[in-house]
Amino acid sequence: MGVLRFRESGPQDRQILSERRVRFLCFILLILISLICLSRWGVRHRNPLGEALSFVLDPLQNAYSRWLQRSEARVMSWSRLIELQAKSEQLKAENERLRQQLALLQNLDGENRRLRRLHGLSSHLPWEALPAEVIGKGGEPLQTILLNQGTLAGVAVNQPVVGSRGLVGRVLAVRSHACLVLRITDPNSAVGVFAAEVPDEASGEVVAGIVSGHATQGLVLEPRGGAALPTGYPVFTSSISTIYPAGLLVGHVAENLETGYSLQRRQRVRSAVDFERLREVLILTGLKREQALSLRAQAGALLAEPEPRPTP
Repeated sequence: MGVLRFRESGPQDRQILSERRVRFLCFILLILISLICLSRWGVRHRNPLGEALSFVLDPLQNAYSRWLQRSEARVMSWSRLIELQAKSEQLKAENERLRQQLALLQNLDGENRRLRRLHGLSSHLPWEALPAEVIGKGGEPLQTILLNQGTLAGVAVNQPVVGSRGLVGRVLAVRSHACLVLRITDPNSAVGVFAAEVPDEASGEVVAGIVSGHATQGLVLEPRGGAALPTGYPVFTSSISTIYPAGLLVGHVAENLETGYSLQRRQRVRSAVDFERLREVLILTGLKREQALSLRAQAGALLAEPEPRPTP
C-alpha cells in the first residue's frame, strides 16, 4: 500500500497565501468603496471614485484617441497613395496614347505637305508625272532606290525621277509592279547641267558643265572652261542631256575641290534632295497630252506648207 505523504508548507508558500489574501481584501475594499460612493452620490452626481478613475483613465483615453487618429490618418494616406499611384498609371497610359496619336498626326501632316509640293511640281512640269513611293533601297554597290510603280503603270527604263525639291535620278530597271532608280549621286551617273541664278539657259550668264556622282563627295561639278562659281549658286539640268529635261534643280555649289591642275576646276555640289528622308517621288513618263498635241499640230502644219518654188 502506498503511503500518502503531505508536504509541509514552507515560508514561501505562506508568503504566496499572504499576498493572495491581501489582493482579495483590496478587491473587496474597492467594491465596498464603490458601493458607498454610488449609494451616497449616485451616478449623475460627482463622486470621488469617478473623479479618481477619470484622473487615472483620461490620459490613457487621450493617448488612445491620438493613436487612433494617427492610425486613421496613416490609413487614409496609404489609401490616398494607392489612389494616386493608380491615377499616375492611368495618366501615363493616356499620355502614351496621346503621344502616339501626335506622332501619327505629325507623320500624316508631313506626308500631306510632301504630296502638296509634288502636286505643285507636277502641275508646273510639261511632263506626265506618275507619283510613286520609295519602298526600299537597292543592293550594293550601286546607289539605288526602289519604287512601287512598274511597267503596268507605264514606267520604262531611263525615265527621269524627281522629288519635290529636285532631281533624284533615272529608272535603271523595271518590273511589272516596281522599278529600280539609279541616284544622281552614284559614280556611274552623269548629268549635263548649267549654273545660273534662274532655271533658264537663255537668260543672263550661264556656265555649262557636267555633274557626276562621287563615292565620297556626293556630286562633283566640272564647269566648262574652268569657271569659278560662288558658294550657294544653283545648278540645273541642261538641254544637252539626253535623258533629263532642262531646268530641273540638281543642287547648289558647296565648295571647291583640289584637282592639282590650274586649268581644271572641280566643285562639290550639295544635292537638293535629302535621300535619307525621301518618301515620295514623281516619274516623268512623257510629255503631257496638251504639249504632245501642240507639237503634233506644229509638225503637221510645217509638213503641210508648200515647198517654195525656185526663182527663174
